[in-house]
Amino acid sequence: EDNSGKEVTVTGYIWSINNRTDGLVQLNMGDNKLEGMQAASFYCLFYESMAPKLKALGKDALVTVTGLIADGTGGVELSDCKLAE
Repeated sequence: EDNSGKEVTVTGYIWSINNRTDGLVQLNMGDNKLEGMQAASFYCLFYESMAPKLKALGKDALVTVTGLIADGTGGVELSDCKLAE
């Protein structure tokens, strides 16, 4: 809770990309490439306009993302995300 709203940068592997009903795109990520059934280590929320770029990267791509730690998620969700250049 103390870290809610703080900007962080994380690097991880893309596990999946989901369009949400609220108009956001959820990028599920992990520390290693996905093998079998696992829960994502964390996820990042992007605006829908980023969907084509994220999907072009594809599963297993190593990406660096900057975002804000969401309130009440224990650091599992980042909001207002951007891909690092």
